Amino acid sequence: MKIPYGYDELGDYNEGVIYACKNDKYGYINPDNKTVIPFIFDAAEDFSEGLALVGINKGYYRSILGYLPKTFYGFIDIKGNWVIEPTFPNQFLSPGDGFKEGFAVMGAPREDNIYPDKYGYIDKTGKWVIKPIYKDAQDFENGIAIIETNNGYGAINKLGEIIVEPKYKDYEPREWHEDKLVFDDENEKTYEYSLNGVAL
Repeated sequence: MKIPYGYDELGDYNEGVIYACKNDKYGYINPDNKTVIPFIFDAAEDFSEGLALVGINKGYYRSILGYLPKTFYGFIDIKGNWVIEPTFPNQFLSPGDGFKEGFAVMGAPREDNIYPDKYGYIDKTGKWVIKPIYKDAQDFENGIAIIETNNGYGAINKLGEIIVEPKYKDYEPREWHEDKLVFDDENEKTYEYSLNGVAL
């Protein structure tokens, strides 16, 4: 794979394409440096499960930092067609960046800010399947996702059911533990759970 210099940003090679930024616009190229999806977006992420999260600017938001672009996000397919229309607010600070196990972490709109402060999960139709009620929400892995409420971190299954009560100060990354969930309390004491939420 040889991509010449000249791009402001390049993503990872996923599902046959790479997102790229040129002249402040995002599009997708193939390994031969051919444009697959035109450079028409204001934000983009890698493809995952056949869809990619992209953003387009629609006006401006007045903040204490001045005027910031209102970027709305949705999902496109590999042909560049909208599958989920760009109606979601700015997802730049979102803990997720695409679909994992059929669900995508997305932030809900706010009236007082362009950035969400509550997160939930949508399916590939753009419907909320787990309501945006969490301060933090990680991607699903093996049917389980780490979430955070005002009481702390815990875990849910794909039905939105709590399997580990959200009460912990922190959690250990899932990639560190393939077969269990690990949380830490305020005293750095460790608590382990099976993927069914049973204390170990």
